Amino acid sequence: MKKLSRFLILLFNYIPFFLSCGAIFSVWQFRNNLALIFCVPILIIYFIPPLITRIVLLIHPLKQTEYELFSTDYYVWWLIFCSQIIYLRFPVLEEILRIIPGLYSFWLRVFWGAKIGKFTFWAPGTRILERNFLKIGDNVIFAADTRINAHVQTESKLLLAPITIEDNVIVGAYSLLTCGTVLKSHQATKAFMISPPFSVWEKGARIRNVN
Repeated sequence: MKKLSRFLILLFNYIPFFLSCGAIFSVWQFRNNLALIFCVPILIIYFIPPLITRIVLLIHPLKQTEYELFSTDYYVWWLIFCSQIIYLRFPVLEEILRIIPGLYSFWLRVFWGAKIGKFTFWAPGTRILERNFLKIGDNVIFAADTRINAHVQTESKLLLAPITIEDNVIVGAYSLLTCGTVLKSHQATKAFMISPPFSVWEKGARIRNVN
């Protein structure tokens, strides 16, 4: 069982590598076709990872907030997490989308199934670990280098829950939002804020824990 567990973890770890190789190979393969040399790498990089995630979660939804380590649910999460690591290894891939206002939010909404409201601003350096675990309202501003982690792993379990940000919120620069965080509407949080799992914030202060 341990050997199978290690094999699955190692296999899923190769997903970013395979995606990168596929994109590079397609550029070489279609070097004489101007249309395909752009379209195929874009398809591999921006469409295949969300497609993997949507299909996997359709077959095996993750509806709880706690999972045993190395359970079936854990490997499902690890698979969808690894399918998104390429954007963390190469942050420029998402920064390119953010150059065009609205395009990044559209990509998250349509392809990843995230709930993204109107007029969301993504400052440079924003990092998201699980793009399908986002619930964001209207008029939300993410300041520079915000970190959004929908999971936290402890010694005995995996915590996994959506990040919820209501309307008219400014997330302070260099903040870390972890699983189950809820930011109530009409507030601006401080820079370098660290939100523990399942925390609720209102008027810039932590008011209670969801659990």
